[in-house]
Amino acid sequence: AGALAAGLVWEGATLHEPARVAHGDLWRVHAASYVTDIEHGTLDAAAQRRIGLPWSEAFVERAFRVANGTVQAATHAVRHGIAMNLAGGTHHAHADFGEGFC
Repeated sequence: AGALAAGLVWEGATLHEPARVAHGDLWRVHAASYVTDIEHGTLDAAAQRRIGLPWSEAFVERAFRVANGTVQAATHAVRHGIAMNLAGGTHHAHADFGEGFC
């Protein structure tokens, strides 16, 4: 992760390691109660099974960074015509639940 933070160059592109997404950005697409449950590990067992991964601090950190990677990729794509989030698209997000980690 530290190497990515330094900004590796690959085929003329720069890789960036996103920081955690702002709560305001999450709340635009997710129910505040769902975000809180994810962040604090208070999802019930059935909701955790539906996501497909057990809750952990590392899971939360990854989820918040991946979400910000999507926000940053969209911003860069508008500015520069192309961008991607290498970690995006690994689950099916809904406003108040997640499912199908793949």
